[in-house]
Amino acid sequence: MGALVMLFAFLNRHIRYVAAVVGGVGFGTFIDELGKFITSDNNYFYQPAIALIYVIFILLFLLARLFEKYVHLSSVEYAVNALEMTKEAIIYDMDVDEKKQAIKFLKQSDQNDNVIKFLTETIVRLEAIPVGEKNIISRTKNRLHELYTFLIRKSRFRKAVVAFFSISTLYSLSQAVIDIGFYDTFMEWGELFASSLSGIFVLLGIYYFRRRKRVLSFELFRFSVLVSIFLTQFFVFYRQQVSAVLGLGFYIVILSVLQYLISEASSHSKHKVSL
Repeated sequence: MGALVMLFAFLNRHIRYVAAVVGGVGFGTFIDELGKFITSDNNYFYQPAIALIYVIFILLFLLARLFEKYVHLSSVEYAVNALEMTKEAIIYDMDVDEKKQAIKFLKQSDQNDNVIKFLTETIVRLEAIPVGEKNIISRTKNRLHELYTFLIRKSRFRKAVVAFFSISTLYSLSQAVIDIGFYDTFMEWGELFASSLSGIFVLLGIYYFRRRKRVLSFELFRFSVLVSIFLTQFFVFYRQQVSAVLGLGFYIVILSVLQYLISEASSHSKHKVSL
């Protein structure tokens, strides 16, 4: 309710971040009690609860991605978004990135509309401040991004990450095969299936990596990580409970690294072809 009051009472964009945090705390408090809601004896420590919470977050993420992919803005909606950013320029200073974004929105709007022409001329003349000088959050975000970029561009770091990822995945797969005789529940067999599927992608990725097909190799590694995040981690959360968050964080970092490697390898391949 506090988040809703903030959104209704204030007009500036920054209050949305505060409302998002407050609303997230409220939703988190509710979802934390899921075990009590789905059991007849109000069992907070109901074992599948954390795995079900993880499924809910995965479904929310997929819903957001589907919305982003299939819902396209109209020219009017682009204009409204540009107007929203213009309003922010009155309340706060507009930085360079926000100015570029506003102009981009206006270009997607109706160019024959006099209001759009006026807004475009106004924003083009508007003096923007450099990115990162607004507050400590922006500066910290920029510093972390610079550190990430510095590390990811180091070939040794990338090779070490891919090697560690491959070894750990193959180890998990071999361990699952060794313990196959002890499996007797659906969750155990489900984790074995997911780990096996992830391991197959890893083996294919190593095969194509040795054949110097880097883009395909990294794509297969990425598929392996996605299987681990969207499928394997469900069973891991069931088995390990909260401690599985550490493994999830590791996979997210690896996914980020692999996406950068795919982008870099694809750009390099296109450059070679153009030469």
